Amino acid sequence: MAYAHGAYMVVLSLLLLSFTASAGTVVLTGTCIAPPANSSTVMFNIANSGNDTATQMVINPLVVGANISSRSVSIGQLAPGANTTIRVNITGLSEPGVHAGYFTAVYQQGGSIISTVFPCLMPVHASTNSSLELTANSSLSRSGTGTIKVTVYNAGLPVTAKVFLALAPMFNYMGPSSYNVSLAQYASENLTFTVSFPASLQLSYGAGAFATYSSGNESYASLGIFTLVSQGQQQQTTSSQSDSSLLLYGMVAIMAAVVLLLAVSMSRRRRRKESGVVK
Repeated sequence: MAYAHGAYMVVLSLLLLSFTASAGTVVLTGTCIAPPANSSTVMFNIANSGNDTATQMVINPLVVGANISSRSVSIGQLAPGANTTIRVNITGLSEPGVHAGYFTAVYQQGGSIISTVFPCLMPVHASTNSSLELTANSSLSRSGTGTIKVTVYNAGLPVTAKVFLALAPMFNYMGPSSYNVSLAQYASENLTFTVSFPASLQLSYGAGAFATYSSGNESYASLGIFTLVSQGQQQQTTSSQSDSSLLLYGMVAIMAAVVLLLAVSMSRRRRRKESGVVK
């Protein structure tokens, strides 16, 4: 029966190899660090929890309505398990409070140049609580166009807000890039953004929807996080899952066949031994 155990281990090894051979993934996590109460220094930490290295990485910070001390910060290489923190000074904000901002990361992986955004809310010199709530969802086609639907709900006093998106650079607006909406208390507004992107897009991207307004000489902002997934990526994921399932079923069938052949062989040997004929 040792042979049967050995055959099982070989098949299991092949299964494990088939599911781990597709190495080479960069998984980035970005964290915005709010400045202290009397400081205008914004910090951003980015970490790579994948199994591949992001090279030639550049971080481009943006705080809406502010001047940034450095529009581009070179990170260089971000290896698996590594993280780094950048610091930028902001000036020129007309009001204290929570402001909209995002950090765009551009890097190279293999032969591809990839960019993504990390949206966040930044309290500068004051912390305010927005009465607006945001939800967003997207639908992207294989032809390279898509729609992003944003719903804004006002749980507080009437406000007039500006609603806009934080998107990776490969997405371009085909219509308005922002809306001004007036919302009564408990009122909501549905907004649609239309975008274009390379039809060959095969990745999923994080994105954000912002709503900002002023009240009492202070700034207020809300953020809704969502994901943009291309049809090509969905098809690739489905195909990969299907291929993996077929491979798994095939390996299980091979294992069953090996075990069955061993059982038949041992049964024949036992019958021959009982009859006094052993070959």
